[in-house]
Amino acid sequence: MRKFTILLFTVVVILSVAYMGLIAYSAFINNYSAEFIFDEDETTTVETTEATTETTAAATEINLIMIGDMLAHEGVYGSGRQDDGTYNFDHLFAHIKDDIQASDMALVNQEVILGGTELGLSGHPLFNSPTELGDSLAAAGFNIVLHATNHALDKGAVGIDNTINFWKTKHPETAFFRHTRHSGGL
Repeated sequence: MRKFTILLFTVVVILSVAYMGLIAYSAFINNYSAEFIFDEDETTTVETTEATTETTAAATEINLIMIGDMLAHEGVYGSGRQDDGTYNFDHLFAHIKDDIQASDMALVNQEVILGGTELGLSGHPLFNSPTELGDSLAAAGFNIVLHATNHALDKGAVGIDNTINFWKTKHPETAFFRHTRHSGGL
Protein backbone atom coordinates (compact mmCIF):
# COMPACT_ATOMS: atom_id res chain seq x y z
CA MET A 1 0.00 0.00 0.00
CA ARG A 2 2.85 2.39 0.84
CA LYS A 3 4.51 1.88 -2.55
CA PHE A 4 1.20 2.54 -4.31
CA THR A 5 0.73 5.79 -2.34
CA ILE A 6 4.23 6.97 -3.23
CA LEU A 7 3.72 6.06 -6.88
CA LEU A 8 0.36 7.85 -6.98
CA PHE A 9 1.83 10.96 -5.35
CA THR A 10 4.74 10.97 -7.85
CA VAL A 11 2.37 10.67 -10.82
CA VAL A 12 0.19 13.53 -9.52
CA VAL A 13 3.24 15.78 -9.04
CA ILE A 14 4.58 14.99 -12.53
CA LEU A 15 1.20 15.62 -14.16
CA SER A 16 0.78 18.89 -12.24
CA VAL A 17 4.19 20.16 -13.33
CA ALA A 18 3.50 19.10 -16.93
CA TYR A 19 0.13 20.88 -16.89
CA MET A 20 1.66 24.11 -15.54
CA GLY A 21 4.35 23.87 -18.20
CA LEU A 22 1.72 23.58 -20.92
CA ILE A 23 -0.08 26.64 -19.60
CA ALA A 24 3.16 28.67 -19.61
CA TYR A 25 4.07 27.41 -23.08
CA SER A 26 0.60 28.26 -24.40
CA ALA A 27 0.86 31.82 -23.09
CA PHE A 28 4.29 32.14 -24.72
CA ILE A 29 3.10 30.76 -28.07
CA ASN A 30 0.07 33.05 -28.11
CA ASN A 31 2.45 36.01 -27.69
CA TYR A 32 0.79 37.66 -24.74
CA SER A 33 2.90 40.52 -23.47
CA ALA A 34 2.44 43.76 -21.64
CA GLU A 35 4.53 46.87 -21.24
CA PHE A 36 3.57 49.48 -18.70
CA ILE A 37 5.22 52.89 -18.50
CA PHE A 38 4.22 55.19 -15.69
CA ASP A 39 5.86 58.45 -16.77
CA GLU A 40 3.56 61.31 -17.67
CA ASP A 41 2.44 61.36 -21.31
CA GLU A 42 4.17 58.06 -22.05
CA THR A 43 2.44 55.40 -24.05
CA THR A 44 1.17 52.19 -22.50
CA THR A 45 1.07 49.30 -24.93
CA VAL A 46 -0.74 46.06 -24.34
CA GLU A 47 -0.27 43.42 -27.05
CA THR A 48 -2.46 40.41 -27.61
CA THR A 49 -2.93 38.13 -30.57
CA GLU A 50 -5.89 40.19 -31.75
CA ALA A 51 -4.90 43.85 -31.59
CA THR A 52 -2.59 46.49 -30.12
CA THR A 53 -4.08 49.25 -28.01
CA GLU A 54 -2.26 52.48 -27.16
CA THR A 55 -3.38 54.87 -24.46
CA THR A 56 -1.90 57.83 -22.66
CA ALA A 57 -1.41 57.26 -18.94
CA ALA A 58 -1.29 60.09 -16.45
CA ALA A 59 1.50 59.93 -13.92
CA THR A 60 0.59 59.09 -10.34
CA GLU A 61 3.07 59.67 -7.57
CA ILE A 62 2.67 58.32 -4.08
CA ASN A 63 5.13 59.05 -1.32
CA LEU A 64 5.57 55.98 0.86
CA ILE A 65 7.53 55.46 4.05
CA MET A 66 7.75 52.10 5.79
CA ILE A 67 9.19 51.37 9.20
CA GLY A 68 9.45 48.17 11.16
CA ASP A 69 9.67 46.11 13.16
CA MET A 70 8.34 47.95 16.19
CA LEU A 71 9.33 45.28 18.69
CA ALA A 72 8.92 46.81 22.13
CA HIS A 73 11.09 45.21 24.80
CA GLU A 74 11.01 46.18 28.48
CA GLY A 75 13.63 48.92 27.91
CA VAL A 76 11.32 50.62 25.45
CA TYR A 77 8.46 50.57 27.96
CA GLY A 78 10.71 52.15 30.56
CA SER A 79 11.68 54.94 28.17
CA GLY A 80 8.02 55.91 27.79
CA ARG A 81 6.86 55.60 31.39
CA GLN A 82 5.68 58.90 32.85
CA ASP A 83 5.69 59.94 36.51
CA ASP A 84 1.93 59.41 36.76
CA GLY A 85 2.22 55.78 35.54
CA THR A 86 0.99 56.44 32.00
CA TYR A 87 3.13 56.01 28.91
CA ASN A 88 4.16 58.32 26.09
CA PHE A 89 6.34 57.18 23.21
CA ASP A 90 6.38 60.33 21.08
CA HIS A 91 10.14 60.59 21.65
CA LEU A 92 10.68 57.45 19.56
CA PHE A 93 9.54 59.28 16.43
CA ALA A 94 10.69 62.84 17.18
CA HIS A 95 13.53 62.82 14.63
CA ILE A 96 11.51 61.26 11.80
CA LYS A 97 8.04 62.69 12.43
CA ASP A 98 8.33 65.28 9.64
CA ASP A 99 9.26 62.58 7.11
CA ILE A 100 6.39 60.37 8.26
CA GLN A 101 3.85 63.17 8.04
CA ALA A 102 5.11 64.24 4.59
CA SER A 103 4.26 60.81 3.16
CA ASP A 104 0.98 59.89 1.50
CA MET A 105 1.25 56.40 2.95
CA ALA A 106 3.11 55.86 6.19
CA LEU A 107 3.26 52.18 7.07
CA VAL A 108 4.61 50.64 10.27
CA ASN A 109 4.94 46.99 11.11
CA GLN A 110 3.82 46.97 14.74
CA GLU A 111 5.37 43.61 15.57
CA VAL A 112 3.65 43.21 18.92
CA ILE A 113 0.06 43.68 19.98
CA LEU A 114 -1.25 46.68 21.89
CA GLY A 115 -3.01 44.64 24.55
CA GLY A 116 -2.62 47.35 27.17
CA THR A 117 -1.39 47.35 30.75
CA GLU A 118 -4.39 45.32 31.97
CA LEU A 119 -2.89 42.25 30.26
CA GLY A 120 0.51 42.91 31.80
CA LEU A 121 3.31 44.43 29.76
CA SER A 122 5.81 41.86 28.63
CA GLY A 123 8.80 41.30 26.42
CA HIS A 124 10.36 38.21 24.97
CA PRO A 125 9.04 35.64 24.31
CA LEU A 126 5.37 36.71 24.75
CA PHE A 127 5.16 40.43 23.97
CA ASN A 128 2.50 42.95 24.94
CA SER A 129 2.74 46.73 24.57
CA PRO A 130 0.86 49.58 26.21
CA THR A 131 -1.81 51.12 23.99
CA GLU A 132 -0.03 54.46 24.29
CA LEU A 133 2.48 53.14 21.77
CA GLY A 134 -0.38 53.17 19.26
CA ASP A 135 -1.22 56.75 20.25
CA SER A 136 2.34 57.75 19.46
CA LEU A 137 2.27 55.89 16.13
CA ALA A 138 -0.86 57.83 15.15
CA ALA A 139 0.54 61.14 16.43
CA ALA A 140 3.70 60.59 14.38
CA GLY A 141 1.54 60.26 11.26
CA PHE A 142 1.41 56.54 10.55
CA ASN A 143 -1.81 55.77 8.69
CA ILE A 144 -1.29 52.05 8.04
CA VAL A 145 -0.36 49.74 10.91
CA LEU A 146 0.37 46.06 10.37
CA HIS A 147 -0.21 43.59 13.17
CA ALA A 148 -0.16 40.30 11.26
CA THR A 149 3.03 38.96 12.80
CA ASN A 150 4.32 35.95 14.65
CA HIS A 151 3.58 37.81 17.92
CA ALA A 152 -0.11 38.50 17.18
CA LEU A 153 -1.26 35.74 19.53
CA ASP A 154 1.23 36.37 22.33
CA LYS A 155 -1.63 37.30 24.67
CA GLY A 156 -4.25 35.14 22.99
CA ALA A 157 -7.54 36.27 21.53
CA VAL A 158 -8.03 38.89 24.24
CA GLY A 159 -4.81 40.60 23.14
CA ILE A 160 -6.02 40.75 19.56
CA ASP A 161 -9.44 41.99 20.68
CA ASN A 162 -7.83 44.72 22.80
CA THR A 163 -5.70 45.79 19.84
CA ILE A 164 -8.68 45.90 17.48
CA ASN A 165 -10.79 47.83 19.98
CA PHE A 166 -7.96 50.30 20.55
CA TRP A 167 -7.64 51.16 16.86
CA LYS A 168 -11.39 51.24 16.28
CA THR A 169 -12.15 53.54 19.21
CA LYS A 170 -9.03 55.69 19.54
CA HIS A 171 -7.79 56.03 15.94
CA PRO A 172 -10.42 54.85 13.46
CA GLU A 173 -8.73 56.87 10.70
CA THR A 174 -5.77 54.49 10.84
CA ALA A 175 -5.95 51.36 8.73
CA PHE A 176 -4.63 48.41 10.69
CA PHE A 177 -6.20 45.19 9.37
CA ARG A 178 -9.55 43.74 8.48
CA HIS A 179 -11.20 41.71 11.16
CA THR A 180 -14.00 39.26 10.68
CA ARG A 181 -15.10 37.18 13.61
CA HIS A 182 -16.40 33.79 12.62
CA SER A 183 -18.84 31.83 14.73
CA GLY A 184 -16.00 29.54 15.75
CA GLY A 185 -13.90 32.37 17.24
CA LEU A 186 -10.84 34.02 15.75
